[in-house]
Amino acid sequence: MDANCVCFGLVSIDGKYVLIQDADKPSPHFWKMPGGHKKIGEAPEEGMRREMREELPNIEVAEVFPKPVYEKQLSDHSFLMFFIKGRVGNREPGDEVRKWGLFSWPEIQEKIKKQLLLFNHANALTAFFRELG
Repeated sequence: MDANCVCFGLVSIDGKYVLIQDADKPSPHFWKMPGGHKKIGEAPEEGMRREMREELPNIEVAEVFPKPVYEKQLSDHSFLMFFIKGRVGNREPGDEVRKWGLFSWPEIQEKIKKQLLLFNHANALTAFFRELG
């Protein structure tokens, strides 16, 4: 599960969840959870923390749950979603982020219906919230 592992965070802040739009990706209008590929030799949780520091230095990570809350093996990589408790700090997001926001689950569901969330992220979030009931 080394270089082909993608780690994303479901970041919870005051009952809402962080979504971002990448600044430099081919489809910058799509929303997604913060995260990305972990480096070789890096533990998935550490990769998630590093990605958070790079993309969202304005979010203080209070706690990362040690086990992924969602895992899926795709054809060319593993997709892991971690649950993170955070709080907004006083800095701007990183250069990799075009836009970010805090959204309720119903607001995220609306983005999914309008196909504004990356496909794998939409599937992971839907499965996670379905599991919660």
